[in-house]
Amino acid sequence: LYEIANEEVQESKAWQYFLIDFIHNYEKTKPKQHPVGMSEFNGGTMQELLSSNADYIEPYKEYADSIPVNDGTKVIVLDTDHLTPSSFTSADHTREIAWKGLTRGHSMILLGDVTQATKSGSGYAPSSDMVQSAQALAKVGPFARRVNLAAMQPSTTACSTKFCLVSPDEYLMYLPSGGTATLSTTTGNFDVEWLNPRTGQTTQGTAVGGTVSLTAPSAGDWVVHLGKAGMLSSCTNGQTQACVTADTCQGTQTCTNDNWGTCIKTDPSCSGASGNKCGDGIQDNGEEGVDCGGPCPFCTNDLD
Repeated sequence: LYEIANEEVQESKAWQYFLIDFIHNYEKTKPKQHPVGMSEFNGGTMQELLSSNADYIEPYKEYADSIPVNDGTKVIVLDTDHLTPSSFTSADHTREIAWKGLTRGHSMILLGDVTQATKSGSGYAPSSDMVQSAQALAKVGPFARRVNLAAMQPSTTACSTKFCLVSPDEYLMYLPSGGTATLSTTTGNFDVEWLNPRTGQTTQGTAVGGTVSLTAPSAGDWVVHLGKAGMLSSCTNGQTQACVTADTCQGTQTCTNDNWGTCIKTDPSCSGASGNKCGDGIQDNGEEGVDCGGPCPFCTNDLD
């Protein structure tokens, strides 16, 4: 991705507009083109971002406070750098904004613990709250890639939580406070699966159809995914992958009946955050570097 400037002065608007067009014109005859973005700038407005020819935009904090529905005019990226970055040391807040953003038609990126990362060259500090925030965001991507986003539209009327993506064949709803929510589907029966966004684990629900009432399996926020027969298979039976347990220990899970099973601790002696193998100073458990990559936060060297 290209970004012209970050939080520039108000007088930069015309210059940013010009460079966006310049890059587009230069690259249009090339085999590949870079998406060119424009982020919020001092004294600017959301409309000025929308009026640019940028391929994607990064809006102001005030926009993200309400997270309105994206009408598809622009790719809109919720960049935590512009949304009170200190609040995203909370994994709960990061998870909430990420899922609310997704179900309103947005993408999200997380400003990392840059000082620590550049010092160590191996990702976040093991004790940093950013580890949990990064892991919370990392659980959104794989699930988002499973749904047919190209066919889905955000809706505030199809579900009682007002955070859902809908298509005739598939529905995705976020329940920020768990509990019971209603969803209006098209005719026919839909398979149901619940995603625990805190652990990344899924469980199957009972098939439904029409206007339905859905109750989360337990307390806390949940995501529910509905699809017509055969759409909800998330993996190949017998397949295994690295995972992180609810108490932040490294583990593995196996695909059974087309869904990922329970995450089993690799080291049974691991007893929560204090035993998290992402901070043991050893390259193990599928890590791509020491305490980074694989099941751990990304390696900063990957950004070179």
